Amino acid sequence: MKPQDFKEARYLKNNWFNEFTLGHDDPGYCDWIDIREEKIGCAPGYTKHSIEYFINDWRYRGQLVPEMGAPAAFGCSYTFGYGSNLHWPGMLGVANLGQNGASNDQITRLAITYCKTFKPKEIYVMWTFDGRREHILESGALVKFRNMSLEDFKKQKNVDPWFSAYMELNNLASNHHNFNKNEMLLNSWCANNDIKIHYKDQNYFNKDDYPLARDNMHPGADWHLNVSASFET
Repeated sequence: MKPQDFKEARYLKNNWFNEFTLGHDDPGYCDWIDIREEKIGCAPGYTKHSIEYFINDWRYRGQLVPEMGAPAAFGCSYTFGYGSNLHWPGMLGVANLGQNGASNDQITRLAITYCKTFKPKEIYVMWTFDGRREHILESGALVKFRNMSLEDFKKQKNVDPWFSAYMELNNLASNHHNFNKNEMLLNSWCANNDIKIHYKDQNYFNKDDYPLARDNMHPGADWHLNVSASFET
């Protein structure tokens, strides 16, 4: 199987839990710096060019790629390793399928479709913030949903009616209910298919107990080192 045989989630029409999708980053080496980093500056010890990401042809981070039998890790930017040259999946020696801004909906869907396609014996999951959702357009395409500031919400409210509706449905109980469904689905699916699942959530280690990443917000290299060690024990 080759990357050319697959497509990004935004091009799906159905088969959401049967068709493995590519990541959403362009292949190659890059050193993105987001608007927030530009505004507040890099964390101490970092420069704009001290962090480099390698995005493989599958549009995921790292030299290890999806392939038959290969274990993989799933999560959000805490798994991707945003703002850090090190990332815990790479330290474990597994393919990194973490996606910046991913929801637990996306993590579950991607993990199941990966397992159906590549048939690994084990996978690793780091659950993300449960307020996120994956939204399905009328075309069947999947897009990320993330909370916005009140100011941004007011601007978007008149542009995307679906976003307004999601914000109104968003509360702590609803978010946790959605997470429980994803957790039960993935655990049950793996159990029924003899796949071992190792999992934690992004708060297993408090990122603020370690030096932060370049953007002064995401976990830094020491946090990733401790996460990888905890999965190994």
